Amino acid sequence: DFCTGELYEVKGKDYALKWKVRLVNNVSPVSAMVSDMGRYVVTFDNWYSVGYGNDVVVVYGEKGKFLYKYRLEDMLSYSDIRNFVESSVSSRWWRKDRWWWPDYIDEEKELLVLFTSAGKRVITLKDGKVQTGEAKKADTKGELSYSSLLERVKKGDKPVDFREFRLAYTKTQDFNPYEDDEDTHRKVFDALDKKEYEKAAAYAKTILEKDYVNIDAHFASKIFYREMKDEERADFHDFIVQGLINSILDSGDGRSPETAYQVIRPREEYIILAVFGLKMKEQSLIESNSHQYDKLKVKDMKTGEASVIYFNVDIPKTWLDKRFK
Repeated sequence: DFCTGELYEVKGKDYALKWKVRLVNNVSPVSAMVSDMGRYVVTFDNWYSVGYGNDVVVVYGEKGKFLYKYRLEDMLSYSDIRNFVESSVSSRWWRKDRWWWPDYIDEEKELLVLFTSAGKRVITLKDGKVQTGEAKKADTKGELSYSSLLERVKKGDKPVDFREFRLAYTKTQDFNPYEDDEDTHRKVFDALDKKEYEKAAAYAKTILEKDYVNIDAHFASKIFYREMKDEERADFHDFIVQGLINSILDSGDGRSPETAYQVIRPREEYIILAVFGLKMKEQSLIESNSHQYDKLKVKDMKTGEASVIYFNVDIPKTWLDKRFK
C-alpha cells in the first residue's frame, strides 16, 4: 500500500491535472501546501502520528519530483522538542498552532518558511538546508553556551542535555574533529597499563582542559580513579561517559541515512561500534537528501552477523569544507 498525490490547476470552471505521483509517506499526510505558481508542494506529518517518522515534512518540486524529507529532529533540537513541543501518546504537536498554520512558500526566494512551537525555521529549497530564524528562547535559560553547559556538567547536573553540550563544543575555537591528540591519548593508556595512575590522571586532565566532550579521556579517568579507590570521581566520569554516549545513541538508530547517528567527530563512530561489539569491514561516504553520511559495513564480533550502520557526519564534513574554502 502507498499514497498517491495529485496536483490540479484550476482553469475557469475546470480542473487540469498537472501531475500524479506516489508520495514518500506510507499513510496519508495530515496536510499539504502548494506554492502560488504550483512549483512546489509540501506535505506535513503522517495520519495518526504527527511529528514522527522521517517524513514529517516532505518537499516535491516540478512534475511532482521528490526533493527533500525531514524528521522533526532535523528541524528542532532535542532541547527544543523537550521544552516546546506538546506530546501525546501518538503525536508530537510541533507546529505553532494545531489548527491554524501561518507557514508559507516564497517561490521567488525559493524558501519554505515554517512556524514551529520553538520558533521560525526556514528551509532553502535550492539545497534543502534548514536555517534557524527568530528561535524561541526557553523560559529558563534558553540555548546555552558551551561554557555555561561545561559549568553544569562539572557540577554533576544530571538533567543537563549532553547532546547540546557536544554541539555547543563544535562552535568553539578549540573544536577540530580530525585532530585527536594521539600522543597524549597514548600516554594516558600506557600509564594505565603500567598502573601509573597519577600520570594517567595528569595526561587525561591535559586533554579535558581543552576538550571536555572527549569520551576516551573520561573513560580513562573512570578507570584510574576506580583503581585509586576514588569512587566519587570514578562515578562522576562514568556519569559523563554515559551521558555523552547516550546523546549519540538517542539521535537515531543507525539503520538508515534518515535515522543515522549524529556524530561530531569520526572517533565517536568507533566508540559506538565498540559499544555494540561491532567490527568495521568497509567504510564509504555517501550523500542523501543534502546530508553527508558514513556508511559502515560491520560484523558482530560474537555472532559474525553482517550489517550496515549509518552516521551523519555533516558537522565534521562542514568543518573540513570550511577549512579548504
